[in-house]
Amino acid sequence: MSSSLNNIAILTDNDQEGSGTSIPPILHELNTRKTPPTFHRTNKFTEGFQTIMDSYGIAAYQEVNPGLFAVITFPFLFAVMFGDIGHGAIIFFAAVYMILRERTLAKQDLGEVSKSPQSLKGWKLTGLNH
Repeated sequence: MSSSLNNIAILTDNDQEGSGTSIPPILHELNTRKTPPTFHRTNKFTEGFQTIMDSYGIAAYQEVNPGLFAVITFPFLFAVMFGDIGHGAIIFFAAVYMILRERTLAKQDLGEVSKSPQSLKGWKLTGLNH
């Protein structure tokens, strides 16, 4: 068994003991000729870029991960497309503010604010009358 499979076996054994069930978990390594699924490890920084790349299609097993190139090229290409310096500065400072206040903002319950512009009750940002 591989080390990842051993880790999974240990975790499932611990879960079985914690749940109090007498039925042991079943874990088998299957040998197959099928192509395994693709998995790209991400962190907080690369997750957004990888999501953008995955929306176009997921790379096949053992192909180069295009998300790594997106980390470098996407900000540059976005800047070329979005040439307005004033608007770019506003977006940049808003992003810096959110990065600096990340922990505080993550703890806030925003309700449905992130789901639809109509839920901004009372805010005149959308130009829609509520």
